[in-house]
Formats: sequence, structure tokens, C-alpha cells
Amino acid sequence: MSVSGRPADTMSAQVVAYDHATGFGLIRTITPLDVPALELSGAPDDPGAGDSVVIASAGGVDSSILGRVVDRREFAGSWEYMIDAALFTSPLHPRWSGAALIRPGDGSLVGIGSLFVQEVGEDVETPGNMFVPVSLLQPVLTEMLETGRAGSLARPWVGMHAAEALGHLVVSNVMENGPADRAGITPGDIIREVEGESVETLSEMYARMWAAGDPGDDIVFGITRGARVMEIVIRSADRHDFLHHPPRH
Repeated sequence: MSVSGRPADTMSAQVVAYDHATGFGLIRTITPLDVPALELSGAPDDPGAGDSVVIASAGGVDSSILGRVVDRREFAGSWEYMIDAALFTSPLHPRWSGAALIRPGDGSLVGIGSLFVQEVGEDVETPGNMFVPVSLLQPVLTEMLETGRAGSLARPWVGMHAAEALGHLVVSNVMENGPADRAGITPGDIIREVEGESVETLSEMYARMWAAGDPGDDIVFGITRGARVMEIVIRSADRHDFLHHPPRH
């Protein structure tokens, strides 16, 4: 980390909590930081498209740039992750991972840097970054601090990566010994249906999966493998159970 442009210092820290649904993790430094904390912005629809923001990363003032929100829209990732109103910003910040998205007016924190994206808007063909809004963190922050997770958000998980390709959902990877692997899903399988309903996008697949029940419930996938059409039943799980858990103090 760095403060006010001073050279970065390395500090030891412990993992406090992680939430798969939002993608937020919490860490605590072993030695308390002698710096003020940013206030969290609580407005779920702020900032909006066109609003100015400061993108601040490791390196202090010299690594901070003025940008703008190009779009707020749904984001679905291949790793069984989806949020409704991700923040897409421009210009591209090369150190986006974990960067702070700050509202210039009051200096409050509105998002945390997550990804590099090729196109920040549906009609804007320019690279930029995706930020996860902190409004997703606030409803579960107390639970995360108390238990190390947001158990109330737990969804059925199958341990499968998929990608949208040429109008199909293609399995790109499965977690070794995860639910999909145990059920016999293999890379290259095409997902056609979930619980008897056709799916063509990641968003549709996740919506069907998460509506099927709770972690531990069975989910029926209709797949195509080569020339074969089949159904495979996956006994879902709680993804948190597959996470390495550090000791809690």
C-alpha cells in the first residue's frame, strides 16, 4: 500500500471474510493503519452513467486518475458469478485489481476494482474496467465480520466454468472433485437446459440454477456431448465448503 504518494510498504494482514455472491473479501492488517478510512457510499444507484469518478490504486496520488462511469449493467462471469449493476469505467486503469472507485464530491468509496474489460459499454468500443459497487457489501458487512461469510446469500454451486460461444454455452473447465466433476460433466459439453428450461446465456443459466433450490439440492442439466443428447443430475454444494479457511481469532 502507499499513502499520499510515499513509496509502497508491504504489511502483513489476515483474511477476515469472503463472500462468493458479491465477490467481496475483507482483510485486516496485523498492525493497525494510521490512515483515515473512506466512507462507504450507500446509494445503490449512485454513481450513474456519465458521472465523474476517481480511480485510485496502489501508488498514491501518482496512481490515481479521473474517469467516468460509462455504464451500469448486469455482469455475468464464467465462474458462477453474476451481479445486477456492475460499474463500467473509462479510461482503463492498468492497476484495476482492488482499486478504489471514489466519488469526487464527498470522497466516499463507491466501488472496488475487479476486471479489465474490452468494451465498457454496449455501444462504446473502448477498453476500461469493471467495478463492484460497495452498495452490495453494506447489507452483508455485519454478517461477514461476525461469521467470515454472508451465509444468507449462499447459492447452489456446481464447480463449473462455462463460456458463451457461437450461440451456445460451452463448459470450459470443471473443478476437480467438485459437484460437476463428480456428476460427469466434462469440458466441451454444451449446456442446453437447466431444470427443463432452455438456456443460451450465462445469465439464463445462473438464474435457473439459483432458482432450483439451496446448496445441496439436485439440479438437472440437459447437455449435448458430441452427437449425444443427455441429462446429468448434479448434486449442488455450498461453494464456501470448498474454500480454504484460515483460522479465525
